[in-house]
Amino acid sequence: PLLGSDSYPERRGVRKGNTVYVYGSGLTEDTLRSAFSQHGNIIDLSMDNPRNCAFITFERMESADQAVAELNGSTVGDVYIKVSIARKQPMLDAATGKSVWASLAVQNSTKGSYRDKRNQVVYSEDF
Repeated sequence: PLLGSDSYPERRGVRKGNTVYVYGSGLTEDTLRSAFSQHGNIIDLSMDNPRNCAFITFERMESADQAVAELNGSTVGDVYIKVSIARKQPMLDAATGKSVWASLAVQNSTKGSYRDKRNQVVYSEDF
């Protein structure tokens, strides 16, 4: 049988990040904002209504950890929700310049702006 990603949970490290994944049928942006803003400053909230889920990005990782600890398995606005740290974390620091390392990487990126530093060789037509 094929093994899923959760077959060996002891091998997986603890997830870290400031974005949480929320699952629940009938979620609304207003109910999520009111419930999750109590745990910290929300800098981004995106919903995927067909999949009954949302991603909420906090300013601090501690806020995300607190939201998971206190809201996972709870009921928010008559909706039972599951909350966990999101598997993929957005690179918001690079865009806003809050992280020194991320902003250095963005500044020194050659993607789309590569220039060939070699001199062009022109041959004469006297063959």
